Amino acid sequence: MFQLTETLDLKSTLIESVIQTRGYEEATDECILPRILNQERDGTVIYTWDDLAANSRRSPVTHVAMYDPTTCSHKVIWTNDSKIYITTCSVNAERTLMAYTTCDPAPSRSASVQQGSHKALYRAYFAEISPQRLVFSLNIERPNYLKVQFLYGTAGGAVEKMAHMLLFLHKESIGLYRIPLARVEKLIIMRDQPVTEQLVKRFIWCQWDSLHQRLFYLTGRREKGRGEAGAQVSRPVLSGLQFSQHSKYEHMMDLPLNLNFLNVKPNVRSTYLDEPLSAGIPDKAINISVLTLSNGTLCVCCQHPVQPLVHSSCDEMDVDQPYDNVDGDELVDIKYTVTMPHHAKELQGYVSKIPWSVAKTARITFAWMNDYLMVLLPGYFVHVLDVNIEFEPCHHILLHRKTWEACQEDGFQLHSDETAVKTLILPDDPHDSEQTFVKSLTFTDVHEDWVLTHITGPSLPGTEQDVDQTLLRNPTNSVMPLVCKDAAQLGHLSPFIKKSTSMNAGCCMCDSEQGKVYQLGINTGALIHLFSSCYMEATRKAILHYVIRQGKDIFLLKQLFEMVAYDCASPEVPGLMEEFLMGMTYASLRRQVERDVFQLLPFTTSHSFRGMFEKISCGELLSRVSYVPLQSVNIGTKSVRERQQRRLPEDLWDNLCLHLRSRQIAQPSRFSQNRAGFKELNADSQKGSSRSAVSQTQEKDSFLGRISARARTSFSLPSPGNRKRSDSVLGLLPPFLSEGTLHPQQDKLINQTAKLFVDHLGKYLRKDSKIKVANVAKEYISCQMQQAKQLCHMLWSIRGPTNPAEYVPLTKPASEREYELFQLFERFYMAVQELAYPTPPGFSTYFTVMGYRSLDLSLFLQYVDRGVLMLTGEFVAQVMEDLPDDDANAQVKLQIISRLPKPLAEECFQKWDHHIAYRHTAMQQVSHLLRDGVEMRNRGSFPRNVSTDSSPYERQDLLVEDTKHMEPRFIRDVATFNTSEDLSTINF
Repeated sequence: MFQLTETLDLKSTLIESVIQTRGYEEATDECILPRILNQERDGTVIYTWDDLAANSRRSPVTHVAMYDPTTCSHKVIWTNDSKIYITTCSVNAERTLMAYTTCDPAPSRSASVQQGSHKALYRAYFAEISPQRLVFSLNIERPNYLKVQFLYGTAGGAVEKMAHMLLFLHKESIGLYRIPLARVEKLIIMRDQPVTEQLVKRFIWCQWDSLHQRLFYLTGRREKGRGEAGAQVSRPVLSGLQFSQHSKYEHMMDLPLNLNFLNVKPNVRSTYLDEPLSAGIPDKAINISVLTLSNGTLCVCCQHPVQPLVHSSCDEMDVDQPYDNVDGDELVDIKYTVTMPHHAKELQGYVSKIPWSVAKTARITFAWMNDYLMVLLPGYFVHVLDVNIEFEPCHHILLHRKTWEACQEDGFQLHSDETAVKTLILPDDPHDSEQTFVKSLTFTDVHEDWVLTHITGPSLPGTEQDVDQTLLRNPTNSVMPLVCKDAAQLGHLSPFIKKSTSMNAGCCMCDSEQGKVYQLGINTGALIHLFSSCYMEATRKAILHYVIRQGKDIFLLKQLFEMVAYDCASPEVPGLMEEFLMGMTYASLRRQVERDVFQLLPFTTSHSFRGMFEKISCGELLSRVSYVPLQSVNIGTKSVRERQQRRLPEDLWDNLCLHLRSRQIAQPSRFSQNRAGFKELNADSQKGSSRSAVSQTQEKDSFLGRISARARTSFSLPSPGNRKRSDSVLGLLPPFLSEGTLHPQQDKLINQTAKLFVDHLGKYLRKDSKIKVANVAKEYISCQMQQAKQLCHMLWSIRGPTNPAEYVPLTKPASEREYELFQLFERFYMAVQELAYPTPPGFSTYFTVMGYRSLDLSLFLQYVDRGVLMLTGEFVAQVMEDLPDDDANAQVKLQIISRLPKPLAEECFQKWDHHIAYRHTAMQQVSHLLRDGVEMRNRGSFPRNVSTDSSPYERQDLLVEDTKHMEPRFIRDVATFNTSEDLSTINF
């Protein structure tokens, strides 16, 4: 599912540049092997290599050069007249001054640099490089690691400039150097001694964010411990500094961390790793990364020390159970934490089944995948965490190596060789109803230079026969799945600044060992196959939510629901449809409302801040996440405008501060679609529709006369004009969705939803006018109806008829494909009922038609009695027209008509030319006559003494008076025999 695509072989590119720069071939390749030192804010890579001088003495020298990945240009900026080992290097924005640190003696390439092991000393220097002139020593010599970094965006005047640099002395201090510069003719030189300022005292870890000019560092704070003794303990605290123009800075954050395993004592020896693109001090004992987004999302990611563990069972993950004599074949757990101050929570992640030989030296990589946080150990696991400030955490994708192996056993193949084979399954005929699974794995990112080859794969879920699989081979860029065996050979991945042209691509990572730059991405085919074959329902729903969040790709969403259609009887299907409806509604409305509104909108059907775990089919537990609340978060009170005294867009600190303040004043809650009001509404509607759901219209036209003309025209195709964007994927809108009016029950549901939604917004948006809140409610209802219609359209495009223009009578039983469509529509009905969403106009009629053709009569009538299927006017008209008047179908018509409301049923009997209708009409008129006669007698309207010479009309009244002595069956038989005439004129 998640993969690494090689975009740049940085090591090979630098070697080629060095060879072109040298111009002679006396040195071996080992002598000119470049080492990457740093990457500046603009993406420029600084690297160095050792060589022999071009003079006659051939003495060893060290070169420093810059490489621009955007323009692919190289430039040598400085050459030292002797061989030195440079550990860190930085260049100012004007490319006039360079700072670097050295280590003496130089460590071996196969070992880490350890304090005290070989008495290494670190030194710091300045050098003028425009052009190369003088080198200045900072007179700093330490056994601990030193790092230098210039600040960017600090330009001064046109003649006199000031360079600003940070100097990191591990476990001692962080200093700010202000270096005055002057222009002499065409040269820019140091004008005076640097002015120093101590920013931070003793620190144990730091990270420099070059893109946003932020400094994060970790210090120890003395606090009173728990218990009766109350001894003071040191607790790690994360702090942040924000730099602006001219090296101005503000202290923005103090965040206590629950990382008790960290040793904050400064006298502890440290082991330093050789990580060229490390953003801070590469201490081997600490793996911490701070990741931020401009919307206020701030995540402090930390890997815990690996403890040797033995599992007593496959379902237990006891992280506190140590054991001795662990060999390389034992499996242990890896633990990490993600502190989220914007949610005031700490996410704790556990991954099991990692070999001890790998876990004891493994360093987890933390990176952004769009607005998701990716936690990965190449070759073993990938966790994609939903930690954005906009959403409460609930949908995480936990992918383990064993999960990937299970997918490969199901038939999916994604090789990681140089040709980058990607599995793709395409249909031979897109309209073939017999092809099921083959239509699901269609790629959209097909390049022109990919070569198609066909192989025959094993049977996949949903098919009984083998299918043709198409492999796409890319001869240029290698693709490597993150959890395949080959990915385990990668070194530690460091963030790499590189512009991306793909909207769905993740950040770039550089392999410190191989010197290759990879881009995080998603393999569409693997994502679809993982969606269909994963064991956990939560993972399936998380994948669907991820696709909706990352751009609402209708083509990919249709492929996912094609997988759902192969097992439409699964109990997970209604839940997935509910997630689609609510997620798509939020995504559609989010771009139309302000921030304070969309934080009140529901975005998922799942509960937030609940733990999650990943298993495979055998019940083996692979991963899990849980949450712990934070105690306190201290955020600076000054905004960006107050700090810089100028109008600038809101940044991380503004958004984070506003978010935390809003949480303290009033904890906003999202609108719930499952409130008690909706449940009462659904109960009332079910009682009202238990017998029928025919609309009570006040139009002058009769019931059957109004809909008989539409009985057949409703199944005609709409015009091809005015096609929407989704029509290219889903096809033309189905006929039953192209016209129709809302049912009165749907109007009632919409009004109730709008009322509850307006009341909910009014609790938190007190400053906004009622008109604005009402307009938001209208947009919310409109998005609900639009997404319900789109999902219905998508299901119809997956299992709809091959010839939608053909009129199918009710007498024709449903085919297997149509029965699957009915099952999908039944799950759709369950989803909209659970969420209290309105159904699209025309859906009820089509759903009832499909139910009649798919179900037995008794079961169909049960669906009608329970209110699932509605006897709409269009359906009743089609029943009266399509079914013949033989004995069996006459009873079917009678059963259906008898479930209509009485006025509409009477009208149907009057239009039905059948003896059952005649008998019913006779019985109704006789009952009316008997009732009228009884009422007249009770009022005393009949004379008691009538002479024999009375008029015929008087004798009729006498006969009516004596009808109480007649048998009702005799009256009914007489009325039935004379049904050709108006019974009101018959003298009984």
